[in-house]
Amino acid sequence: MNKQISKSVFIFSIALFFVFAILSCGNKNMELIAKKWKLEKIEMPGQDSMIAKMDSVSKSMYDSMMKQMIEKSSFVFTKEGKYTLDMGFAKSEGTFKISDDGKNLITKEVRDGKDGKEETMGILTLTADKFVSTQKDPSGKEVTMTLVPAKD
Repeated sequence: MNKQISKSVFIFSIALFFVFAILSCGNKNMELIAKKWKLEKIEMPGQDSMIAKMDSVSKSMYDSMMKQMIEKSSFVFTKEGKYTLDMGFAKSEGTFKISDDGKNLITKEVRDGKDGKEETMGILTLTADKFVSTQKDPSGKEVTMTLVPAKD
């Protein structure tokens, strides 16, 4: 009987350990992401062929727009699960969560007090100094964004 109780206590202890490990991972990710970030780099496969077809004026305008977007971007995530995004030409705000496995960032834009569509981005890297995410564009190609902490 004592062996059975000891085995049950042991199994319960292991299960409790895993629950705390999973919960602490989620909290750690929330702590890591909760800050103001700026766009360092954006990779959009398929853009190279489009850019190659541009004349010099269009290419210059495109380069200027991308440079401005990178310079003016800000992504703010709070520990309470809210975000604001400002890309210079587009703004958004809403709520977010990180999936239990820490591999996805799920956002829901809020507009005029109403929840919008849920979007999921893959988390490739999330550290105190770098946040790399990936998401499919409308054509199905992966777009990768690299964010670094903003220096205010």
